[in-house]
Amino acid sequence: MLGLAGCQQPGEQSFSYWEERRTAGDATQRLEVRTVGRVIDQAEVLTPEEEQRIGKTAQEVGQAGRRVVLVLTVPPLGQESLEQFGWAINGQRRDGGTVLLMVRPDDGTVRIETGGSLSPEQAAAVASAIRPDLRRRAAAPAIERGLATLEKLWATSA
Repeated sequence: MLGLAGCQQPGEQSFSYWEERRTAGDATQRLEVRTVGRVIDQAEVLTPEEEQRIGKTAQEVGQAGRRVVLVLTVPPLGQESLEQFGWAINGQRRDGGTVLLMVRPDDGTVRIETGGSLSPEQAAAVASAIRPDLRRRAAAPAIERGLATLEKLWATSA
């Protein structure tokens, strides 16, 4: 089972990503990564500078669109698809004010969980903007291009 949880403190937003796996003895092992900010680089493809820059951009884009924008780089999932992973997260974050931009650099896939805050066409436009750079293994430029596209979409629909 995979999941994402959010917790707000005054002036801070923290998010935890976790994965539960069954071990050989049928015990559950829970791996958790806690981060403060808008970016969870679980695939470990961003430099600290890129992560900080993308986090700042995600916060600015979210504020302009009156939403929360989160970015999650997803490591290889084994047999689980990014779509299944997105469903697991979407089941826990049902608010319409959160956009979760998930990229999987190992295979170039993109998924956007919107909670209804983007139309399917808008989500497809953001994903299309990300894919070319992501397929070239350029995760930071891919994410930044996606955030810029999201910002333009919200500016034209306001």
